[in-house]
Amino acid sequence: MVFLSISVYGYLAYLPVILVVYILSLTVGKGNVPYDLLDVPLMMIGSRLGKTLRIPYWGLGVDTDKCMGCKRCNKACSMSLDIMTMVQSGESQHHDCIQCGACVDVCPKNAIELKVQ
Repeated sequence: MVFLSISVYGYLAYLPVILVVYILSLTVGKGNVPYDLLDVPLMMIGSRLGKTLRIPYWGLGVDTDKCMGCKRCNKACSMSLDIMTMVQSGESQHHDCIQCGACVDVCPKNAIELKVQ
């Protein structure tokens, strides 16, 4: 419970940013507002709340035995993550991963898959 209360106070710092972006989007127009400022805090809040409340989510599933080390997943990753090392270590989550599925599509041995976790 302490973790949740600390996180909530940390996210309150984003509230003024969200309000400014929202007000600018209503007054200035879509061409001049950086919407990424709004996306990141909301994604972080949603991810933390989902994990805290144990809500299922889409994520990468890995099978370490199937990985042959071809590094096609690394080349396909639009975020330039070291997917092969993640797969070989059994780690399936990275804070920079956008769940695009490019690594899943190029894996010849199906060592990586998108699944509900």
